[in-house]
Amino acid sequence: MTRKQQIYMMALWTRACAAQGWPANNRALRLTAISHALGRQVSSASEIRTNAEFDRVKRHLQEAADDLAAAMETETEGRARRLRWRIRAQVDRLAQIWGDTRAANAYLHKLLNDKFNAGRQRENWLRWEDLTAEPIADLEGLLHPSQLEQLLMTLTARASRASASAPAPE
Repeated sequence: MTRKQQIYMMALWTRACAAQGWPANNRALRLTAISHALGRQVSSASEIRTNAEFDRVKRHLQEAADDLAAAMETETEGRARRLRWRIRAQVDRLAQIWGDTRAANAYLHKLLNDKFNAGRQRENWLRWEDLTAEPIADLEGLLHPSQLEQLLMTLTARASRASASAPAPE
């Protein structure tokens, strides 16, 4: 769990306690709530190992805080949100390498159109926000990276290549 996730989880815990009338400083109760969300006993919040586990704890605390709209995010939506954040970071990385934010954003849209909009009518074009984190099954049922994962892999490769060929800073 990252430091930002720890801070966010404690803020959610405080909101859940306020909504439920629980004492916010009760560590044993907090660990019980985390254990319940994970379906296994934990002795420390640092035992939240993955983003998927963090998402389960987050949903549980959002429900306890009566924030049902936020708690409705699915595991796939959480993964998509994280992938979009990483895509944006790669576009920002390209902008920094190239020294041109507009060129980096234009490149993102060119990739999107070449990879996902070929053969589509312009009014039906996908935006990068429309791409999914669902694995893609081929005709034989084999799973392949999702649209967002494909876009991220391409951007990461391009940014790495651009970084390797960029002149060294003086």
